Amino acid sequence: MSKPTKLPEGWKLVSLGEVGTLINGDRGKNYPSQKDFVDNGVPFINAGHIQNGEIDFESMNFISRKRFDLLGSGKVKSGDILYCLRGSLGKTAIIKDIQEGAIASSLVIIRPSEQIRTDYFYRYLASPIGQAEIYKYDNGSSQPNLSAQSLKQYQLPLPPLEEQRRIAAILDKADGVRRKRKEAIRLTEELLKSTFLEMFGDPVTNPKGWEVESLGDLVEFRTGKLDSNAAVENGRYPFFTCSRVPFSIDEYAFDCEALLLAGNNASADYWVKHYKGKFNAYQRTYILNLKNERISYFYMQKALDLRLNELKQSSRGTNTKYLTLTILKPIKIQLPNIEVQDKYEAFCRSQETQRGRLTQAFEQSENLFNSLLQRAFRGEL
Repeated sequence: MSKPTKLPEGWKLVSLGEVGTLINGDRGKNYPSQKDFVDNGVPFINAGHIQNGEIDFESMNFISRKRFDLLGSGKVKSGDILYCLRGSLGKTAIIKDIQEGAIASSLVIIRPSEQIRTDYFYRYLASPIGQAEIYKYDNGSSQPNLSAQSLKQYQLPLPPLEEQRRIAAILDKADGVRRKRKEAIRLTEELLKSTFLEMFGDPVTNPKGWEVESLGDLVEFRTGKLDSNAAVENGRYPFFTCSRVPFSIDEYAFDCEALLLAGNNASADYWVKHYKGKFNAYQRTYILNLKNERISYFYMQKALDLRLNELKQSSRGTNTKYLTLTILKPIKIQLPNIEVQDKYEAFCRSQETQRGRLTQAFEQSENLFNSLLQRAFRGEL
């Protein structure tokens, strides 16, 4: 998205350095290391703590008051904006609930002047126009990198303060709708998991005393026949791999109902998918065909979904993680009555219909928000 060629009356084009003071973190001898972190203290914020425009405290690092007092710069206060200069370029957030804290070397503090509202400033930096400025100054190395001096040169449209307030309010409202709909989708997914546990109990401890059998006794294991180079665009059948490559050739296609379990992934991001029809599969994707009529594919998929974290912990390998049949076959699976399994499936189907409506509503709000962003900094709102 390019900048407007002509700004509305009363607007002007300014450099970021004209409307914000930039403060780097202290990179000297007093810079905190891992050994300086404490359980409770002053927040020490790095790029990973910036999530969706906010500061995530779940994984926050803390330093002692003594260490904080030794730092000569990089100290935040409420109303500051943080901006990522290393790695995930352009991640940004407003400091709202932190009265004091310090930043890691990957970040820079932007302290807005009286000419610009913090909320408008943040919305610009997070917008397509603001993000496009990155590519003018990124050094292009394998480790993405900006400098505070480059950031000062960013160009941004600056309307009068009252117009800034109006634009930020419109964007905040649209973003709020978008976030609420996204959260509703997440809660629907959580409901499915909690309902499973309510109906069947924890699959590991089996508190309801269901009959239990090993996965190896319940399914027949096969593996895919193709390597990842077999994927071709517009192939006839889906090609399931650990990275979910979408298309493949149709030679060696399977034709059955099965569960597909991604069993090889550098990040151990395993998944289980239920599919019926013709498909191809990667060599490290396990194909599970049920051998027992007392269990449904739908129930088995959900049961395995709840065990994915357990599977990650059991993975073999250092760089590339993988699952073996030695790991998979002994997994204990509860066997509740098929009527109960069917009841759970019916509930899930109804929720999936609701989830589809929520997803459609979220996509609409996402499109509206993006449209408003396109117009906001052109003076077209």
